[in-house]
Amino acid sequence: MSILNLRRGFCFILLAALLTPGSALAAGGGASEPIRVTHSISIRNGNWIPLPVEELRHAAGDAALSRLTDAGRLQLLEKNESADNLADTGSLALEIALIGPAETAKLTMTLDVEGSPTLVSTASISVRDLDHAGIYDALEHVGERAADRMAAKLDLLQSTGLSSGVRPDMRSDDPARRRTYDKAQAAKRLGQYGEARISFEEVVASSADEDDTLRQLAEDELRYGLPLFEAQQALNTLGHLSLPGQQGNREAALSRAENLYRQIQAENPSSVQRVTEAQRALDSLIVARGALQNAMRASMLARVNSLRFAMMEFSAMEGDCPDEERMQGLMSMMNARVDLEKVVPDGDRAKRYQFSEPDSRAQVEIRCSDTGVDFVESRSSSSSSPASFR
Repeated sequence: MSILNLRRGFCFILLAALLTPGSALAAGGGASEPIRVTHSISIRNGNWIPLPVEELRHAAGDAALSRLTDAGRLQLLEKNESADNLADTGSLALEIALIGPAETAKLTMTLDVEGSPTLVSTASISVRDLDHAGIYDALEHVGERAADRMAAKLDLLQSTGLSSGVRPDMRSDDPARRRTYDKAQAAKRLGQYGEARISFEEVVASSADEDDTLRQLAEDELRYGLPLFEAQQALNTLGHLSLPGQQGNREAALSRAENLYRQIQAENPSSVQRVTEAQRALDSLIVARGALQNAMRASMLARVNSLRFAMMEFSAMEGDCPDEERMQGLMSMMNARVDLEKVVPDGDRAKRYQFSEPDSRAQVEIRCSDTGVDFVESRSSSSSSPASFR
């Protein structure tokens, strides 16, 4: 079942429950009080297991649960706790579905709390051509996205008075619906993606008519417009993240954009245009990763080249290549800002020095011998998977 169909089945009763005094989530669980739940994680698949079962559970399940508990939405209880402690608790079921032919992973979260409607959130992602690390990262992304969507539904349900004035029984042309939609668009453009998600959910829940134009626009934003904008904004941050010391933040932005484009592919399978555009964006992202790596490698080569001249001077004066301790001294004196991975003997008198840079994956190797000091190899320790480039 697609995300669109799930929304059509649940969003209307979600906002209707908002006005029900007996709703446990609306009345008993304020935003400051986490909902007490037990949880389970199951895996549904054919013959395709891209990762060991426990890694699947940890990647998608733990990411989703951490997202909701860290934000104070849920309090997780163990099923073996005392009956008194488990009284009046809800249940949260997580199902990881693996679709082999499409190489797609999908996480479905179902929250049941007594006196409230069942809430369902899903997120899907394509893992085609990804290596082990890429698949694990993609599953973590799916867990976080499914949790974000569940959080949006909870925030909408727990709000006892919507400032927008949107109700489930209002006319389709009511100006309050358009104001809520515009509010969501404004939040999206400010990078407030959680707030935008909640407002789009409000618009969807405000109409039971599946053909309502504003509802369709909001649904489209939730599965396409919002993740597309977030991916583009993540890539826009690369300009100021290209400076030294930003490797971690730069890689996080690239990975977030990649996973969002893969999410778009998985959640819009009936749109050839969207799937194709997402693939083109992924291809461009690979090129951008390669260009950044080349730039970082060139910068490292320039620094190591100065160190190479210092090694040549040392070798000419001492008649031998520096050992590891002397090499560390030269690096400190030259302020080389690289790491010496190891020194490897090469024949009777020659040595090979392997350097890496903390801020990139670039590596450089220098060979020192009686004939001179020369570069041997410059490479990037990227993944063997061209699609993930991790």
